Amino acid sequence: MTRTAAVIFGLSVILVPRLAAAGTADRESSVEKAAVPAAAKQSPNLPAGPREYLRGLGFDESLFTRFQNGRPLDEKEQEPLLRMLFWLRRLDPLDVGRWAKKTWSAAVKPSPDELFRLHGRLQHLKRLEPPPELVERFELPQYYCATVLLEPDDRPVEIFIEKVPRSWPEGGRPGARVGAEAMFLKFAGPKFTQPVFAAHRLAWYPPTPLGDLGFDYGLFDDVKQYQPYGQKGREAFYQMLAAAGRAKPGAILAAAEKDLAEAVNPLRPTSKKKGPSEKKSPSGLKIPDYCPVYDVDDRDRRQFSVFPLFFEPEGQLGKPFVLEGTARRVEMIRLGEGDRDVIERFHFDHYYEIMLFTDDSGGNPITFCVRQLPPGLPEGSGPGYGEPLRVAGFFYKVWSYNISAEGSAAGPSQIRRQFSPLLIGHEPIWYPPSQPAQHLTLTLVLGAVLVALVALIWIAVWRMNRADRRFFQSRRESSDPSFRENP
Repeated sequence: MTRTAAVIFGLSVILVPRLAAAGTADRESSVEKAAVPAAAKQSPNLPAGPREYLRGLGFDESLFTRFQNGRPLDEKEQEPLLRMLFWLRRLDPLDVGRWAKKTWSAAVKPSPDELFRLHGRLQHLKRLEPPPELVERFELPQYYCATVLLEPDDRPVEIFIEKVPRSWPEGGRPGARVGAEAMFLKFAGPKFTQPVFAAHRLAWYPPTPLGDLGFDYGLFDDVKQYQPYGQKGREAFYQMLAAAGRAKPGAILAAAEKDLAEAVNPLRPTSKKKGPSEKKSPSGLKIPDYCPVYDVDDRDRRQFSVFPLFFEPEGQLGKPFVLEGTARRVEMIRLGEGDRDVIERFHFDHYYEIMLFTDDSGGNPITFCVRQLPPGLPEGSGPGYGEPLRVAGFFYKVWSYNISAEGSAAGPSQIRRQFSPLLIGHEPIWYPPSQPAQHLTLTLVLGAVLVALVALIWIAVWRMNRADRRFFQSRRESSDPSFRENP
């Protein structure tokens, strides 16, 4: 058995490929009836700004006055700071988008309660612990103080934050591109030169194709593998869709092909092991060893393996992949009433879901969510539907959904969980069937051949008839003396 065949067999045995037309029966969409966000639950009397919002939560004017300009944050200001962080975690992203100023500059004369969008480079990160009595009161076991050099003039600011990316080491990643939607508190320093802010979280934009598109990698902390789509991962899902929409045509594909060309360990084993090793995936399934890429044919054309997507999803987060196969389902997903915050913030109201089957997926689907389709690609699903596609996208997670497995004479059908890697891209490449122009050319060629054939047959018959007339003419001349010429 070849290595590719072993890969296919392993997937087909492990993941129980009972899809019944890509699992259209009894399955959730990749957005799976997302819970109604907080923005949709607010009363019609929305607060006009952050100060009114905080006042409604009990953060009165006296707490703002406790932040004193001209000095560093001290113990007397810790309690209102933690109260601020406690309430900022409940601030809806839609309201943040409405209230946040675009940028901070030295010319700004802010008041305590204004929101700003900050971008810069991390200089220093310090972990802080509140007193025990405040930990329980504000449900805040720790918080952070980040010193950030703001773009474009490297002006230093302090941002007190509740959450930083979980993958960061102690002290953060100095020099990393970061951002925050932060509320101004005061100016520190004797000359009022260093602004101080509070924010719920510090965004991280690493130097990757996805980070360059403005996606916050800290959002992956809320994405749970091998689970249905959930409300906690909703922000990461839609922010990645928005980032893919900002990509230039072909940019994600180019990034994936670059990684594919540089990938090591193709389908030529370098290990001297006599057989594939076994290990356990995060879900506890035993899987054979695999290669990240494999050879498609004898022309050195390579393709990403789907094994890392199924079994090592944590190591693939945000990476670009390109896969080729047959789409058994292409469907537009329209955002509903509960997604109005997404529509207003990211300016799109639909995307497309593709269920793709590759040569090595063992009958298991790869889910792609893309912002648009190429012209002419029909939507559809079911046994009679199949379109050849090549799709590039950023890896998001392995999600699960219910499918109805076919029953047998021994019992009725059952509901099973299906696992599918989910990637997010811009637009697939479609390999349509022969175009009408090609059909027309073929028709013209066949027509010309038919006309020529008819003409040849007519000429042959005409020549045969002419020969027959000459023959009978000569016979009559030889048998009738009157036809002979006189001497």
